[in-house]
Amino acid sequence: MLYRLIFVCVLLLLPACTTESVVENNAKPDTTESVAIKPTDPNNPNKQPAALEQVAEEAKGLLEALLAEFEKAQSKWMQQSPDERLALLGSESRPSQEYAEKLVDLAKKYPDTESAKQALRIAVKIGMREPKTTASQAILAAAIAEPDLAKSMQSLEFLMKYSLGSPQKEAVELMLSRAMEHKNPDSAFNIIEKIVTSSTSLTIHADVVLTSSEGREIRGDMLLGSGNLDGKQKAIQQLLAIVDFDVKSEKAVKCLTLIYKNSNEEGTRDNAIAQLLEHHPAHSQTMKHVQSLGRYATVKNENLIKQAMSSSNEKVKTNAAIALSHLFWEKQLTAQYYESVSHDIADGTKNEIYQAYLKAKPNPADLAKVEETLAAYIATHNDENDDMLVAAKNTLFAMQNLAIGKQAPEIVGEDLDGVEFKLSDYRGQIVFLNFWGDW
Repeated sequence: MLYRLIFVCVLLLLPACTTESVVENNAKPDTTESVAIKPTDPNNPNKQPAALEQVAEEAKGLLEALLAEFEKAQSKWMQQSPDERLALLGSESRPSQEYAEKLVDLAKKYPDTESAKQALRIAVKIGMREPKTTASQAILAAAIAEPDLAKSMQSLEFLMKYSLGSPQKEAVELMLSRAMEHKNPDSAFNIIEKIVTSSTSLTIHADVVLTSSEGREIRGDMLLGSGNLDGKQKAIQQLLAIVDFDVKSEKAVKCLTLIYKNSNEEGTRDNAIAQLLEHHPAHSQTMKHVQSLGRYATVKNENLIKQAMSSSNEKVKTNAAIALSHLFWEKQLTAQYYESVSHDIADGTKNEIYQAYLKAKPNPADLAKVEETLAAYIATHNDENDDMLVAAKNTLFAMQNLAIGKQAPEIVGEDLDGVEFKLSDYRGQIVFLNFWGDW
């Protein structure tokens, strides 16, 4: 999964009109324009409301100036070549790191102001290592102390999305704990759903190519990986508990679908789809999952689709037949390819059973059963608005006319000179057909 890699840094874009999204780049700022934070004492309890308002305005002005300075430093950084920026990847001299530290300092000098809250959130987004951790811990402490539960949860969700390490883990565990204590089952489920579906926010500048530890090229300036796998797995366990309580319910379908789409454990995903096929074979979500199985030719996927084809429900059976035809198509193309090459299956897999599966063409009896199922549905339905009927017709036509070894159907069109031609005019010749579209 993509979440197994944690990249060293983050890129976020800072438009001129907002402080909530930030561009992150790396060139030393113009030190002649550095922001000097005036010595004030916002913690003095004897300050009058007017004085507190003055402190808030002072903090706001300094934050705006600091962000404007950061934007200039970013522009200088972006003027460097991709190689120069890549060489400074993770450097403490990057504007993102330097200004994250300044933002944390501003928040310390002006606590309990809106500017301090904004500064900490931006520092979490753009910072690395110490400033990111410091800002995250401050937001976490404020979220724990916040009496307004909704505001507290917003801060925890922010940390789940943008923070890393211990603060992120603590935020997710606190969210999960609150979900378990929630008296409203729907609200509890919504919290769990956010954890399970959480993914790290990722913004990419497309003018730099980075190379990961596995040698993969990744376009972008800075990337951030998810560190929330433990929390996600705990949330999935809670979903499984809901399923066990009433596997026949609509809520169980939602839980199993979330697990199937988001679990990092293959066995857990397999169990989720198996339960959907067993208890909710005709549910629209299950039907979609069966179609998704047909996109990847594996023994496991083929067996699961065949399980759906054994249903007595004609729509379930037809939907599975369509999915199986897609799987067989992929399998047949793969087998055809490996008949002409000597190397192993792509992706470097060492699984000999899987290699043998991909190199074997589909069983003719299975193909015949798929055609029979599709033909039966077509023969007993005539509503052209029936999406299943349209899909069945298209699939059967493709199996009977577009399979490898079949004669290509007639094509009539005009060439570049406007002269009409037919594909059959070129019979016996090598013909390259290029289909394209522009949407």
